[in-house]
Amino acid sequence: MTVRDETARTVPHSAVTPDSGPAEGVNAGARGRAREATPGSAQCGAQSTAQSAAQSEADSSTLGKHLAKVWTRFLGWITPPDIWSSDRPSLAKVWAHATHGQWARPTGPARRAGQIYTVLVAFPIAACCKYIEWLSERASRLVAAGVLLVVLAQFPPISWLI
Repeated sequence: MTVRDETARTVPHSAVTPDSGPAEGVNAGARGRAREATPGSAQCGAQSTAQSAAQSEADSSTLGKHLAKVWTRFLGWITPPDIWSSDRPSLAKVWAHATHGQWARPTGPARRAGQIYTVLVAFPIAACCKYIEWLSERASRLVAAGVLLVVLAQFPPISWLI
């Protein structure tokens, strides 16, 4: 029996501390050696399998890249804007996007439908929300608007609208 075999039998498993690196311990020599790849070995077969897998992966990479591109576009489309550090576009920029944006051809039914949508839906909603945002930016504006609403609610024709 060699000294190494005696050490392997007498040293408990917990003798290798977490502080000791992977090169220390009882089986340090066995861990350090790499297996040789000979034509008849299992590792050589694994390498050829890995190469064929890499080839099939390269063939499907075009589809994978396309799907990744589509997924990235979709996430960009559904991700809400960063309202903390960036401003929302003005109504002039919304109109410029409707008339000159790259989302449709310069002319045609899609562009015209986008412009109609912008005028009938986007402008009224955006304008209303921008005024609400403006009112809520300062407490004094919000209190003044609340007092104005209470006063206007006292007049019958206007109270019907409120």
